[in-house]
Amino acid sequence: MKNILTEKIVIENIPLLILKENTEKKPRGVIFLYHGWSSKKENYHFIGGIYANEGYQVIIPDSVNHGERGILDYEDESVMEENFWKTVINSVKEYFVIKKYLLENKMLLSNNICVTGNSMGGMISSGIFVKDKDILTLAVMNGACDWLDLDEKIKEDKNIDRKKGIDQKILEDYNPSSNIENFFYRPFLLQHGEEDKSVPIRTQEHFYAKILEVYKGKEDRIKFTKIPNLNHHKTTGMIEESMHWFNFFCKSE
Repeated sequence: MKNILTEKIVIENIPLLILKENTEKKPRGVIFLYHGWSSKKENYHFIGGIYANEGYQVIIPDSVNHGERGILDYEDESVMEENFWKTVINSVKEYFVIKKYLLENKMLLSNNICVTGNSMGGMISSGIFVKDKDILTLAVMNGACDWLDLDEKIKEDKNIDRKKGIDQKILEDYNPSSNIENFFYRPFLLQHGEEDKSVPIRTQEHFYAKILEVYKGKEDRIKFTKIPNLNHHKTTGMIEESMHWFNFFCKSE
């Protein structure tokens, strides 16, 4: 994308990409974009470029043990059990480190902050959303907003020892569904493949039913798009829908 500027910076050992249009025009908003398990920031450069081409400043960090921050045996279930939720929560914490640095250095170019991610990135972005009430809106691709429910279902399906991994009390503290009052009627979009074998859609369906009770009278501020016959993949249609979602809620400052 010829009209998009990409800068790589490191903030307290967190490498990230910053994308924006090559123009003096103020961005309509800022999108924090988070990658999935076993992925890295460079793999999301194309999606970030689409958002940037629409007028957004896009921030794409590497999560710990991903990209420039090292690798794991991502396919090993014991490695995933030991590290997945720790990676998610660490990324939520690091968001505030990144945001603070960008604000202090006048590098955050809009107050309209949005957050999105795919798979693990969907967990990260939803965790950030409930911890930072200044965020305008959220889009979750193939993720889960009830971490405890997902954790329990996966461990039951795969007969995994629940004593491994992160302490359940810590997980509950960061779990979006356990902090449902922090959604604060802010708009959000959920997108999920109906045949997802990695992050079963039933967890998002469980969460959506719960959040509908909270958003009574404000149902137009939330949307759950289910994609038939889709496994654990993001699609151009999902990216396009999220872009239109952000455009609708990111009004001029």
